[in-house]
Amino acid sequence: MRDGTVKVGLAPNLYPPELTFRAAELCEESGLDGLWLADHVVAFGIKRFAAVDAWTTLAALAVKTRRVRLGSSVSDPHRRHPETLAQIVATVDLLSHGRTVLGIGAGEAMNLTPFGVEWDHPVSRMREAVQAIKLLWTLDQVDFEGRFVRLSKAILDLKPVQRPHPPIWIGANSPRSLRLVGELGDGWIPIAGEPKDYARKLQFVRQVASDAGRNPEEIVPALFAYVGVAVERAALERKFLLPVKALYLTTTVPELNVWKHVPLNREMGERILFEAQKLDVKLDELVDRRVAVIGTPRECVDLLQEYVNAGARYLILAPLSRPEEFVETAKLCIDGVAKELTG
Repeated sequence: MRDGTVKVGLAPNLYPPELTFRAAELCEESGLDGLWLADHVVAFGIKRFAAVDAWTTLAALAVKTRRVRLGSSVSDPHRRHPETLAQIVATVDLLSHGRTVLGIGAGEAMNLTPFGVEWDHPVSRMREAVQAIKLLWTLDQVDFEGRFVRLSKAILDLKPVQRPHPPIWIGANSPRSLRLVGELGDGWIPIAGEPKDYARKLQFVRQVASDAGRNPEEIVPALFAYVGVAVERAALERKFLLPVKALYLTTTVPELNVWKHVPLNREMGERILFEAQKLDVKLDELVDRRVAVIGTPRECVDLLQEYVNAGARYLILAPLSRPEEFVETAKLCIDGVAKELTG
């Protein structure tokens, strides 16, 4: 990655655990670098499923796999105290013999608001959580006095395998969170947007890192992208138009934005689906707006290559599919897209 190579990981949707385990097997067999799990309480999609706990599942995968990197994309610092998150990740790092990455972000309304979890000042809370976790992983005893996190003679004897600690990759798109990446992050995981916007934000992250006395090249520039791939172009609209329209609405319409503004309950899920069905927009238009990467394998490679040209060196691909089609779609994503980008 520092030498210009590109690595690819797979992020299975919030499907039943057996599909996640199968995704891990595919990553191991194919040589993909990592498996990344969304850390949600609530599953989001046209057809929702129970969201299993990400880190419990990653712990199980730690003993079922031998090579693949295991990460969250991403955890929030609000539902778990930094000490708890530090202990959990250190445990998975121990079980996996040093293959763990903590992906962390500011949190989503759907996972917090319905449960009464405070997430005011999300970036400030995330900053203190990252600082505290690093200290707990590297020091014998920790005193930390923040606005939201306070540790007094705190001891976490369980240290991770990786030294000085497992990488912390920060999900960031806003200026404040991007600054946090440059100052404290080991990697950056933004949601896919315009490639030129990606390049601009990466330059900002690197400048902040340089100003902080860090080596900007030590920060892994990653990308999280929803990918819909089909061999026949005629199948694309049938398979992906509705879920991509739903994604579009939840990021552009404030009253439907379950990531930042509103809780996701059954009524909201039905409303999003209803509005998506009414929305008069073509799939190509949504792809042009970079809501998701959709196309034949060659078209997906070309779209993702634009992010590589903009500086991305780690691609986390989240295949869009119905559960019964996931294995087929994941294999196509691996063989037709990922291997082209890494080969």
